[in-house]
Amino acid sequence: MLRTSWRQIAALALVFCLTLIVDSLAQSHRPSPRSGEPIQQEQTHPSGSQKSPATNQQNANQPPIIVNVLPPQKSEEEATEERQERDGKAALDRRAVDLTAELARFTAGLFYATVILAIATVLLFIVTAGLLIFAFFQSRDMKASIAVAAKSAEATISAAAAARGVLESDRAWITWNQLGIAVLTNTTFNGKEIKNGVGFYSNWKNTGRSPAQNVSCVNIARLVEPGARVPIVNVGVDDSFTTESSRGVGQEISGSLIPFNDSDSADFKSRKKNLLFYSRVEYFDIFNKDSTVRISEACLKLSFAGGTIIRGKEKDTE
Repeated sequence: MLRTSWRQIAALALVFCLTLIVDSLAQSHRPSPRSGEPIQQEQTHPSGSQKSPATNQQNANQPPIIVNVLPPQKSEEEATEERQERDGKAALDRRAVDLTAELARFTAGLFYATVILAIATVLLFIVTAGLLIFAFFQSRDMKASIAVAAKSAEATISAAAAARGVLESDRAWITWNQLGIAVLTNTTFNGKEIKNGVGFYSNWKNTGRSPAQNVSCVNIARLVEPGARVPIVNVGVDDSFTTESSRGVGQEISGSLIPFNDSDSADFKSRKKNLLFYSRVEYFDIFNKDSTVRISEACLKLSFAGGTIIRGKEKDTE
C-alpha cells in the first residue's frame, strides 16, 4: 500500500510539473506590448517597377532587424511555489530511491534465503536417501538375523529334546525287587501277641542312574479265599507306611512289615486263603524335583507252599 501511494504521488507530481512547464512555454511565445517600446508597423513599399535601383541597393546594404522576445518575469509567489514543487519532487525522488534500495536489499535477502533453502533441501534429500539405503541394508540384515535366530532356536529345541532324553535315561528308577516273608514266633507286634504267625514286607530298589528323593512307600495285605474276586481295598490304619528322604543308585527301599495273627497265618499256611499284597512307591528325581511325581506299583497274589511264591505279578508304572 505504501509503495503504491508513493508511486501515485510521484505520477501526480510529474503530471503537475509537465503542465506548468507547458503553460510557461506557451506564455513565453505569446508577444505582449510593453510601454515605451515602438511598434513596428509594416510599410507599404512600392512595387519593384516603382523602386529605383539606388533604393534597392541601399536596402540591400542595411542589416536585418533582430527582435528578442523575453519571457515574462514571474512573481515572487510563483517562484516560491515552483521552488516548493521542485523540492517536493526531489523529496519524492529520494524517497523512491530509498524504497528501491530497500526493495533491492529485501530481494537480495530473499535470494540468499532461497539459496540456503535450496542447499538445505539438497542436504535433506541426500540424508533421506542415505537413511533409505541404511534402512534397506538394516532390514536385510535383520531378516538374515531373524532367520539365523530361528535356526538357532530350532537347534536349541532339538538339543533340549536330546538333553531331556539323556536326562530321562539318567533319572532315578525305583523297581520291584522282592517280597519278604518273616516268621513270627512268640512276639508282640503293635500291641498284639503272636505265637506262630507270619509277616510280609515289600522290597524296592533304585535301578536308575541318579538318586531318588522324598521316597514314600505304602503296603497293603489282605487274605482272600481261593477263587474269590479281588476286592476293592482302601488304605487303612493297619496298613504300612514308610518314608525315606532319599535313596541313591543301587540302594533298596523296604516297606514296613505287615503281620498276621495265628489264625490268619494258619489259614494261609493250610491254603484255605490266599494272600493279596499291594505296594506303591512315590518319589522325585533330581531333574524334576518338586514338579513330577514318579510312581512304581506292584500287586501280588500268593498261595503258601513252603515259602515259595506260587503265583504273582508285578506292575511298574510312572
